[in-house]
Amino acid sequence: MNKIDKYIASLPSLEGKKVIVTGANSGLGLEIIKFCLNKKASVVLACRNKNKAEKVIGELKENYPDSQIDLLSYSQDILYSCQQFVDNLFKEHNDWYALVLNAGIFRAKKGELNKEGFPVVSGTNSFGLAYIIREVNKRILNDKVERKVIIQSSIAAYLTKFKNVQECLQNPNRYYFKQYNWSKNVCLNLGYHYAKENINPNIKYLIAEPGVASTNLFSTFPKWFAPIAKVGVRVLFQSAKEGALPVDYLISSNVTNGDYAVPKLFKGIRGLPRKRKINKKYIHPEQISEIYRILDEKKTS
Repeated sequence: MNKIDKYIASLPSLEGKKVIVTGANSGLGLEIIKFCLNKKASVVLACRNKNKAEKVIGELKENYPDSQIDLLSYSQDILYSCQQFVDNLFKEHNDWYALVLNAGIFRAKKGELNKEGFPVVSGTNSFGLAYIIREVNKRILNDKVERKVIIQSSIAAYLTKFKNVQECLQNPNRYYFKQYNWSKNVCLNLGYHYAKENINPNIKYLIAEPGVASTNLFSTFPKWFAPIAKVGVRVLFQSAKEGALPVDYLISSNVTNGDYAVPKLFKGIRGLPRKRKINKKYIHPEQISEIYRILDEKKTS
């Protein structure tokens, strides 16, 4: 048994618990699902591509025949779909223990907007995510059962200085690396904001970073480059299974509201997870307020 498998084996059982994972049909999300199934949890894959998700669920059921595996289909870049996801989450799976908000997109065509009029990357990773978290928070605010809401951030959150929402999140002509970096900074800020505001001891808002891992993010690159990028990252850094470990740890372990788990080696690039304090230099409260002002305008227009 290698170091990673030994670490996973050391984490507590999730028997009797239900875990929801967004963006769960590939990459980090799928590895988190497999971890939960190995730990005897029931799981729900929340995915955009229903056909692909159903195929993955079929394969999972072959490997985990005694497990409960369900699907919620939604698109995180469409606010109406985000609302449906939250409604269905509490209608069909109100007994969930952990909600892992992992879904995201790395790259879109320059100038491309979604149906809401947002750039595709920030529309999915920032505005859609912010919408979901707020709607979930409204429903669990006074819950008397334990819940964990885990936001998947990224080392990219620290790679570009955030200026303002209009310039960083609403300009579709920005270079896609910057769009992604800014959007992941929003993920970090959302986790920090809700953990700080939370006063319910039964609720825990948590943040994870996967380090640099070989995931399906590279499928958005040109066909000739994607295989090269995936191989390079796999050789230099870590697998998606390793990248999922910070979330695995937060789901299964005894943690505190606001905990932030990252790989412990090479400044968060790889390694087993550890807790780290958030660098307040990258926290922008005004950013969250502005995002919600924009979302409220969208709802009323």
